[in-house]
Amino acid sequence: MKSTRNVKGKVLLSSSAAVLLGLISANPQLVKADSVPTTNEIPAPSEEVISEPTNTDDPAVNQATVSAQDSDANASKKRIEGTVAGLQVSYDLDTDELTILGGTYANIISYDDRISNQSLSDSEGNSIQLGNAKQIVITGKINLNFSNNADYLFAGFSDVSKIVGLEYLDLSQATSTACMFSGCKDLTSLDLSSFNTANVTDMRYMFDGCSSLIHLNVSTLNTANVTNMKGMFAECTALTSLGLSSFNTANVTDMRLMFSECTALTSLNLSNFNTTNVTTMAYMFNECIALPTLDLSSFNTANVTDMEGMFKDGESLVDLDISSFDTSSLYILDEMFMNCTSLTELNLEHFHIPNIDKSDFAYTFYGCTNLRKLNIKNITTGAPEYDYMLAELPSLNTLVLGEYTDLTIVYDDDIANMDDTNVEDVGLNTEGIWLNVGNGTTIRPEGTEQYTSEQLMRAYAITMDGTQRNFTKGDTYVRMGLPITIHHVDESGKQIAEDTIFPGNFGDPYSITGDSVAGYTLKDGQSPVTGIYDNDNTKERDFTFTYVKNPESSAPIKGENVIVHYQDEQSRTIAPNEILSGNTGDGYVSAAKEIAGYTLKTRPKNATGFFSDTIQNVIYVYSKTEGQTTGKGNESKNNENKSNGNKGNKANSATLPSSSRYGTHTNALGNKTHTTALGSNTNKLHSANYSNNNQLPKTGSEKRAQLVAIALGSLTLASAAALLWTKIKKFSK
Repeated sequence: MKSTRNVKGKVLLSSSAAVLLGLISANPQLVKADSVPTTNEIPAPSEEVISEPTNTDDPAVNQATVSAQDSDANASKKRIEGTVAGLQVSYDLDTDELTILGGTYANIISYDDRISNQSLSDSEGNSIQLGNAKQIVITGKINLNFSNNADYLFAGFSDVSKIVGLEYLDLSQATSTACMFSGCKDLTSLDLSSFNTANVTDMRYMFDGCSSLIHLNVSTLNTANVTNMKGMFAECTALTSLGLSSFNTANVTDMRLMFSECTALTSLNLSNFNTTNVTTMAYMFNECIALPTLDLSSFNTANVTDMEGMFKDGESLVDLDISSFDTSSLYILDEMFMNCTSLTELNLEHFHIPNIDKSDFAYTFYGCTNLRKLNIKNITTGAPEYDYMLAELPSLNTLVLGEYTDLTIVYDDDIANMDDTNVEDVGLNTEGIWLNVGNGTTIRPEGTEQYTSEQLMRAYAITMDGTQRNFTKGDTYVRMGLPITIHHVDESGKQIAEDTIFPGNFGDPYSITGDSVAGYTLKDGQSPVTGIYDNDNTKERDFTFTYVKNPESSAPIKGENVIVHYQDEQSRTIAPNEILSGNTGDGYVSAAKEIAGYTLKTRPKNATGFFSDTIQNVIYVYSKTEGQTTGKGNESKNNENKSNGNKGNKANSATLPSSSRYGTHTNALGNKTHTTALGSNTNKLHSANYSNNNQLPKTGSEKRAQLVAIALGSLTLASAAALLWTKIKKFSK
């Protein structure tokens, strides 16, 4: 009974709880009847509240009005509203939020007249500089006036971190977005997905100075009609990468400063860039100090005239591919590679620079402190504007000059009497002595000419008018470091090979290991000798490597060939040579040939012998048979080939081949080599091209035949004796 009662009680309790919960859900005020909903938010201004703005091309600020919006007893926020550059705006004084409610944007043609440089004020004397805004919110449609320019629209809002509502901006008719976000240094993100830039031709400085943008998606920008991208991403100092694969640059003519001072960029893929119409790339990659590699092999630079400062201050640039550059129009190269302190080599042999008065080469390679090799053989300077062109290059050790590459300009016509008062030069001040390569190599130069840097510049001088010069040819000049000498010894310290000397150019690195020495193996645990070639006599220059003698090997060693010749008495070849080959120490057997019209006269003493480490010649001499003519030579040759089983040997030689042991050994006319061996360090003899009737006797077979014959004879004799004995016994009975 107790159990039944418990069950009933639980059912009653559950039912009561369900009824109570149902009542609460139907009327929540039963739970908290004294709560009153409140809000401190201020409704955002709407287009219905503000009258339609008056469109004007005058960017001056119109008189603003003040509206106090009360929310509760504890807070009161103010907004100043007005019209700026044709746009209705509202500024929240407490949050520094600028709201653009819509309008028609006037054509601002000066950076000083930009919206961020304007102020709003009210009748109570309150004033606010719009450039103080920290956020911009667009709530109504923004059109462009008849100029169709969106230039400077958000320029100079240096404290704005976010712009909301860019989808309200209608750029469908825009022809220019120049400086649109210029100077927005605190802007951390931009959504450009709604931008229609199909008609835009000018995007210069569009994102200039957006130094807090870490990522920027420009894949939706239509650049098909853009001609000007000058400074487009300049000073975007936080960008580490930039995806430009969608950019159509076919109509672009100006790429000056395009990525200048993008100091955090570590990669940049421009393989899709069409630069056919570009005329200037000045300072294009200036101060891209984190960029280690740049592949511009796809660039067409045929129309580019100006590359001033193009790679200036690219201090991390170690790999620069400009092999495709067409410099037929280029004449301004000043500061082009200035302070590229990580570059070690520049081969500009394909740089054919025209000799024109406007050429400028000042500071072109200045301060490339690690540059070791420079080829400028096809650069014809021919102008006075090349001061400090080759200055401050302390590591330079190889300089390639052409027959028209001058290094000094003489201002008067007296080239023979030039001095420091009437010349200007490229500023080469690298220390040491320059040697001409001439007919030598860069590490083993001819050295018939030896110059200091100043003397080298004076050796390549030209007058101002170009009518006189004191050189007629180009050459390569190198600076040498002291050589490294390597000694080779065995474990007892005994020298086992001649010393090896490794010369090198001043400043070049070296890493040297022990040479290969026949019969020896370099002992383990010896590190390569490494360092930099210099001229410091106090440094160690001689190094020793130790070798371990190899154990004697039982493996066969291939010997040199034995060449068998067939000649007449006048030493003329009358049958193809035979070439026998085998291992050193193995025996060989040569064979005479039956040659129609000839009889063997002399069998050589070395007709048989052993392969060695030198080439051996075996000569069979024949006499001509009386009554035979030479007209049957072909027939006899065929018979001879058949009898020897060597149908493939079709060449002969009238001269003995070289006895050199280095190289491939065939007869002089190229007849094939036949492998022949007489065993592998055994007494077994094998001979190629040896007829059956000339084979050596098979002594083992003869002995077996004799034993069989003796056995059969003995058996026959025994049988006869037994038969005789039987008959004798029968007759005796």
